[in-house]
Amino acid sequence: MIVNGTDLSRFSPGDRTEARRRWGVADDAKVALFVGHNPYLKGLDLAQRAVERLGLTLVYAGRAPRPASLPPYLVWDGERSDMEKLYRAADLLLAPARFDTFGGVVLEAYASGLPAVATDLIGATDLARGTPLEALLVRDPEDVDSLVTAIERALSDPSLGAIARRAAAGATLERWGAAMTACIAEVARGKRAGAGVPAR
Repeated sequence: MIVNGTDLSRFSPGDRTEARRRWGVADDAKVALFVGHNPYLKGLDLAQRAVERLGLTLVYAGRAPRPASLPPYLVWDGERSDMEKLYRAADLLLAPARFDTFGGVVLEAYASGLPAVATDLIGATDLARGTPLEALLVRDPEDVDSLVTAIERALSDPSLGAIARRAAAGATLERWGAAMTACIAEVARGKRAGAGVPAR
């Protein structure tokens, strides 16, 4: 499998105060970040149910229309071009997707030193295999009890940020580009080799 790459210099740990000031949340408030343009497929309603039970703040980032009214725990930040600042300002990424093939937001979160509570069928969660991050993955996104348990685990272990960053260390754009180039070359060689074989 070829793992997508990301810009590890852009998505990296850093100052968490700028976005928090915009959100109007305290420095010590526990914040879960939700990123996705399709709220239903990405499981925003499931994320809301989980954070409401835990008394956390949930920040939404994406291009979905802002609802007419918001629950008090939900901050609607809309579509942003400075996503690296949002990852740095949150305490965890919450990605209980009902459907998501690769899940670039999970890779970006890991690169930013942010643990992800996510559906384990998202492709990017393969980076968590064999690490403590794997305990934050849930099989069924509709299982809100499991989401709550995983969020509690994420918030209780301050070492997970560094582990997330290490998990993403190899997922560079350069490595992705080299792997894609090699794959294309292999396919091209196969086609050339098969060009002289008569059809049956």
